[in-house]
Amino acid sequence: MTRIYRIIKNSPLCHSIPERCFTFRNHKLPICSRCIGILIGGIFFILISFLFDVVSINYLTFTILFIFPCILDSLTQELGFRISNNNLRFITGFLFGMGIVFFIQGVF
Repeated sequence: MTRIYRIIKNSPLCHSIPERCFTFRNHKLPICSRCIGILIGGIFFILISFLFDVVSINYLTFTILFIFPCILDSLTQELGFRISNNNLRFITGFLFGMGIVFFIQGVF
């Protein structure tokens, strides 16, 4: 388990800043709350797409609506306008993950 933790922690895809990571059983998770949200949102949307007909929805509009909150949250935090919290990061990441998977499904 520690080997997997080191691989994920040293990944260039996630910054793994400890303050931005969830804690589980007194251990910081190796990826940040936003990246966890993106992963779970993507997996969730894949499962939802098997249950419902999502092809009939305009994928570009859906993608923009679901990606925009994450971009806005990240940008306003990076520019120093406000400080985000892990729950908001998770929620916007979750929406972003759903939007990206929907976009990929719509394109292909």
